[in-house]
Amino acid sequence: NMLAREFCDSAGIKLKPIILSHHMLYGLAQGQVKMSKSNKDSAIFMEDSAAEVARKLAQAYCPRSADGGAASGGGGAEEESMHLVQDDLKNPCLDYVKHIVFAPPGATFSAGGTCFRDYRAVHDAFVSGALSEADLKAGLTEAVNALVQPVREHFATNERAATILATITGWMAEPKELRASPLRRLQALPDGHGPAWAVFAPPPSLSPTAGAALDLLRCLRAAPDGWTRVLWLSDWSALSLNCVSGGKTTADDLKAICAAQDLLVGCLRALDPQLMAGVVVRRQSEAILSDPSNYWISVINAGRAHSLGAIRAADENSEQVGFVIATLMAVADALALGAAAGTGRVLCCSSPRDARSLELAVAYLEGCAAYKAAGLSPPEVRVVEGVSLALKADAAAADADAELLLLDGQPDVQRKMKKAFCEPGNTAFCPPLAVARELVLGCGASLEVKRREEDGGDRAFGKADGGQLASEFAAGALHPGDLKPAVRDAAWGTLSRVRAAVAADKALAAAEKEVAKAAKKNKKK
Repeated sequence: NMLAREFCDSAGIKLKPIILSHHMLYGLAQGQVKMSKSNKDSAIFMEDSAAEVARKLAQAYCPRSADGGAASGGGGAEEESMHLVQDDLKNPCLDYVKHIVFAPPGATFSAGGTCFRDYRAVHDAFVSGALSEADLKAGLTEAVNALVQPVREHFATNERAATILATITGWMAEPKELRASPLRRLQALPDGHGPAWAVFAPPPSLSPTAGAALDLLRCLRAAPDGWTRVLWLSDWSALSLNCVSGGKTTADDLKAICAAQDLLVGCLRALDPQLMAGVVVRRQSEAILSDPSNYWISVINAGRAHSLGAIRAADENSEQVGFVIATLMAVADALALGAAAGTGRVLCCSSPRDARSLELAVAYLEGCAAYKAAGLSPPEVRVVEGVSLALKADAAAADADAELLLLDGQPDVQRKMKKAFCEPGNTAFCPPLAVARELVLGCGASLEVKRREEDGGDRAFGKADGGQLASEFAAGALHPGDLKPAVRDAAWGTLSRVRAAVAADKALAAAEKEVAKAAKKNKKK
């Protein structure tokens, strides 16, 4: 709990959580630092009868010395932390006297013919032997029964309360192995929906690259004909991963995340309007808020089903607790999108890390009894390989010219393409060739190479000519000095469509400003 307050200091969050801690009562059996879920005699319950209270307290552990408590095999440092004060005696009967009987102001406790007005007097009398164990337990039984009696009367005289108690009592009496939990999940797609191809967008970026957008389009294009294409925007997962930070509040960061995602979707529509016209875009937070209870229960169930090691195996380099949360949310997302009966469902992504999270989800669903009982079939995970559009080999992470961005201006494109690596005849790593194939020809544009007649004259390449372009470059028929200017101008032609689409749409223009504001704040931190 204190870590939360310390985090607020380090993160510059002024409003800190107020932490209210209460005492955890000892279990009634020896060695129990708290009640045992599997042992009904380890605690007094509000529905216990007077006879049950007497029986439980009569057999309760009740040492007079600290040695007796130590011999019980205490819970160790982790369990000791559940108690707010040091207590070497660990006597559950005295614990009940202190925290139950003397909890109300002005309370008294009668035992062994003496009326005690404070807990310390009871403690000292018992430890010294002046108060016997039998008298202590008899007084405690009377006091606890007096506390519980009004509750018993309420359940006995109120019809609705009696029905609730009978239901819970019957449920608790069922053998655990016979109790089957129903499937709890969010339904992101309605019942009866046909085959769906759900593509998981990558974490949002304040500097979206052309390569990331093209990878997403490649994933969407991979869907079979007749399938519904769904683009899933995991905004709350991105928040837990701290993908965009720098705002004064969490709401500021979430606003920037949504703006970055909206901007990416707008750019995709500009790059391939025909494809995107048939894509259903779903934002994670909006879907969750349509049925938050079932969604978060599915997250909790996923957490119960996996060890921390199994979750972290999706990315062993990540030590953030946010990654654990995001991975469990990915399982819930897969359940929301990929659960279907009698129809195909595919979860698609271009990131190996995202694929590992989705594969964890599918493995969980394959072993989930409630999932099988509902007649649902696990989805299939598809990874569509991305294509690198890096302009330099082994570029530093901070190198602003390492890759084309979706919102680069014409001077940016000119500068970056001029510096791009381009070795004559080398097609193994030739950034201008990759940009030409993916960003120019792949987006429906043509590549116009301008040359002198003695160098072969002008040459035009269409959408299907990517292989021919690479062959001519490998053979030396196309020189880097001719290729780079042609790709530079054609790439700007494609990106200028993106910039024009953003400028023409008020919502996208506002999103661009929000992203720029967030990026500026990040640079200051």
